[in-house]
Amino acid sequence: MFCRIEWNLGLDQFFKRNSSETLTKVDLLRAIHTEHINLETLLYTLTDEQMIRPGVEGQWSVKDIVTHLTFWEQLIADELKAVAAGKTPVAIPAGAIQFLNEQAYQENLNRTMAEVRGDLQRSMREMLHGVATLREEALEDDCTWTDEGSIAQHVANEMGHWHDHMANIRQWLGRPLVGSV
Repeated sequence: MFCRIEWNLGLDQFFKRNSSETLTKVDLLRAIHTEHINLETLLYTLTDEQMIRPGVEGQWSVKDIVTHLTFWEQLIADELKAVAAGKTPVAIPAGAIQFLNEQAYQENLNRTMAEVRGDLQRSMREMLHGVATLREEALEDDCTWTDEGSIAQHVANEMGHWHDHMANIRQWLGRPLVGSV
């Protein structure tokens, strides 16, 4: 059975689907595009002051959240490159995640929004390329370097990560979730 995303409803069904349903390459490419469009649309409605104001999630600003999402998306894009080359990506111990988040936060503190947006676009292109170049069957291979099941599920979980952070940004802004659930 294939998961079909109801685009007129946003990605609600995609994120609430039964985990035993197969995710196709098309499903993943659409989810990546949709989450990027949702984030870009949200970013273009914000003032520069809103982008850098701390407090959206703890001390993080919207800019900090964008660099966080870009960091993890780029990491997965790099993992997909490794898989395509026949290599197994290095596992990240659960205990290292908070350290990596803090390290990425510190490394991006003084970057401009233009740099952050450029990295966001680059990571999207690389993630799309990574998914597009894998064979459909490879997406269902076990993601042996994580505990997330298949490679497709690993990518889908990252889009869920985006989805959750965008919900937090919208809540901070006092806006309803539109185009994303």
